[in-house]
Amino acid sequence: MSFLSINCDKQFLYVIIYWIFEITFVLLKHFIEPYFIIIKNDKAKNEYMLVLLSNLGDLLSGFLILYTNHASKSIRENVSKEKLVYNNPIKLNFYEEAEPDLKQNFYKKMLIISIVNYISRSLYWISYAFYSLSVYEPEKIATFLGQDMLITIDIIIRYVISIFILKSVIYRHSIFSIIMIDSGVIILLMSDFLLVRYSPVNKKMGATMLYSGILLIRAFTTPYEHMLIKQLFDENHILPASIQFIRGLISTLILLVMTPIFLVSFCLNSKINFENSLGLIVTMIFYILKNFITSYVRLKIIYHFSIQSISFLYISVSLGGSIVKVYDYINAKNKTGIYFFLVFLEIFGNLIILFSTLVYDEVIIINKCGLHENVKLEIIERGERDTIRTINNLDNDSLLDIKSE
Repeated sequence: MSFLSINCDKQFLYVIIYWIFEITFVLLKHFIEPYFIIIKNDKAKNEYMLVLLSNLGDLLSGFLILYTNHASKSIRENVSKEKLVYNNPIKLNFYEEAEPDLKQNFYKKMLIISIVNYISRSLYWISYAFYSLSVYEPEKIATFLGQDMLITIDIIIRYVISIFILKSVIYRHSIFSIIMIDSGVIILLMSDFLLVRYSPVNKKMGATMLYSGILLIRAFTTPYEHMLIKQLFDENHILPASIQFIRGLISTLILLVMTPIFLVSFCLNSKINFENSLGLIVTMIFYILKNFITSYVRLKIIYHFSIQSISFLYISVSLGGSIVKVYDYINAKNKTGIYFFLVFLEIFGNLIILFSTLVYDEVIIINKCGLHENVKLEIIERGERDTIRTINNLDNDSLLDIKSE
């Protein structure tokens, strides 16, 4: 038996798509940053525009619902014709697109999900709004540290929710994964804190922590939102696209109420200077599509796996940031060995977290030290072996009975 084995199905394709979009977005945002500035000289207003674009991305799932219903209708029509030809009295429930019997608290939970989602997305512009009151310049923020702190705390909160609220069963490979994730988090954050000190670009720890303070609330709100979504999937058997579209509709109502308040509070005494370029329009369209796809993939992963499975999606953002740092190091005038070592350490910490989350979700199976004994694949195979052994024993007993006669 090999030391490691891989257990992934076609659903893992969504993970690859997510990684491609997120890493591409991180790289493009670094290399062509001016195209990602919608409103000039005001990061808070710019981030609020991204909240609006994110919501438009959710609303695009309505087209996915229409396509799914059209495809299902075609299948049902074909099945109905076959039933008429063969006079088949069997009722094929699989093809019948009856509306799911929604629980009474469905829309109540959807309202909470939408509000929490709006808060999570708004924390970026809120952070910049509070930050604008400080004496620091925005360029002094080490955003990579704030982002990595957000990702790592988010991952830890997901496992806490999974174990203590959703009552997930913990096996030996789960304990091993959690220990390894903690080790990866320590390595990642330690290297990030030191990178602020040794970065070729001057960054300030005070500015970074001021920016990150409010942003870290997202590490609690997003896992909570995903927990509620998982509960809706389990209770109502509704599809991810439907959740995304309903969330988009409710968030639109929230935005219609909150946007005038935002405009009065932040735009009454100042101009909104939009960028004027064709490239910006293309970037806005790309951002809407990117958000639609990545949000849909997150919902698909929650639907097919669990809320902690989102962890190996989020690591793509941190790894994309590491690629940017390697590029900056290669092109830096003042190169230091300590900076390169810290970037390497950051990548190493990310890889440990990625590997550990895949072990926890049984995508990677370690076939040593009993870490494979209680994974689903091993349980299924063990059950099949026991069944075959039982059948063989029954056959042998039958042969003995015949011989004795």
